[in-house]
Amino acid sequence: MKFLILFSTILLTLTQNNLLVDACLPIYKLLADININNRLPLTAFLTNFRADNTTQEGFYQLHECFSALTLSDKLRHTALETKIALSPQCTNN
Repeated sequence: MKFLILFSTILLTLTQNNLLVDACLPIYKLLADININNRLPLTAFLTNFRADNTTQEGFYQLHECFSALTLSDKLRHTALETKIALSPQCTNN
């Protein structure tokens, strides 16, 4: 769980950087794919970005961590992801 909090904090920090505004939607999509119990959307996303085997394996491990979360934890994490994606920094407002 601590790893997931750290991961979310890092992503929040990255999305706050004005140079990475264009990355907000892909990051949100990636997190949504990680939250889904099926690996297929995650694999398609990583293939689209030409992720190497090490990167793919890291995201698959993260996917396994998310799969072990309770429903309430998943809902809280989804709410955080939505808040990040709709922030003024991501919407460029």
